[in-house]
Amino acid sequence: MNTLKNDLPGADFKFGVVSYMDYPLMSPATTANCGYSNRYGVTTDCAYRLDQSLTATTVDVSNAINRLRLGNGEDDPESYTRVLYESYSDPGIV
Repeated sequence: MNTLKNDLPGADFKFGVVSYMDYPLMSPATTANCGYSNRYGVTTDCAYRLDQSLTATTVDVSNAINRLRLGNGEDDPESYTRVLYESYSDPGIV
């Protein structure tokens, strides 16, 4: 953030933080389709979470980054499509 602000002085930057994991574990605990079969997430996972809405206050963004926690989706596929959709459609982002 500081590098961007220093490289482009006078630019109006806003930063935000979102996190994503897997969809939370729900019944059934496994999925099997299209040749893929595996455990599907854990109960503490979230497919998308807005951790910090867009702001010019870099301290708030840094604090949100420092609060991030590593999840355990139990499988390789994660909710990439969901996070891309939510990141442009979440009304709380701005």
